[in-house]
Amino acid sequence: MTLEICAKAAVGAPDTLGDCPFTQRVLLTLEEKKIPYKIHLIDFSNKPHWFLEANPEGKVPVVKFAHSSLK
Repeated sequence: MTLEICAKAAVGAPDTLGDCPFTQRVLLTLEEKKIPYKIHLIDFSNKPHWFLEANPEGKVPVVKFAHSSLK
């Protein structure tokens, strides 16, 4: 099972990881433990509808499991 991580995209560069230290901590931990994951970069100036449904507060990081999410 691969985890899905919703992370903040860099301002002005939606294809680049942003500067959220909380997200960076999660990603560093996953890398260190060699846990596979897929990252979704979220443009905070235009948050997608599916992201706000998963996390109405619109904060990151969000870790999505098979049928639930951890905020």
